[in-house]
Amino acid sequence: MVDTRESALAAAELVQDAGGEIVGKTRIQKAAFFLERMGLGSGFDFYYKHFGPYSDDLARALHFARELGLTVEEDKKAAWGGVYTVFRSADNVGDGLDEPRHKVLGIARNSNPVALELAATALFLRNEGTAEPWSEVRGLKPTKATQENLKLAKKLYEELREVEAPVELPAF
Repeated sequence: MVDTRESALAAAELVQDAGGEIVGKTRIQKAAFFLERMGLGSGFDFYYKHFGPYSDDLARALHFARELGLTVEEDKKAAWGGVYTVFRSADNVGDGLDEPRHKVLGIARNSNPVALELAATALFLRNEGTAEPWSEVRGLKPTKATQENLKLAKKLYEELREVEAPVELPAF
């Protein structure tokens, strides 16, 4: 995305299509990544960073959306002492919901954030040619990729695969 206003609108629509609110920078990044890979996105480019697929374009677009008054961001203190961000849409952003897009964002919005991170990372690795992405995820994120979290991530991934989208997620 090159145009600042266009990217800001795309970011604001992302928040709106997630039901008007999405909690966490990692969650919004992973949700947008799945949208892109399923042919439902806005053209944000992703690369691998600490928490899996990440888009500088999306981070900038969210900043511009806030600056233009299209979204509101609120930082909150987590029970464990860290800080997380709540993204909210302003009224009348975009032209409504695209059903598959809404489903993907709803799944991401309501998912376990670690499972979402692991599932997005596995898909990213698969797209990069990794033959055994779940094994690679286990190696890259040993503290997060517990047996229980991997089970949740695989279930989440299969749930996302069931959404009818222009591009089908690969089985692995």
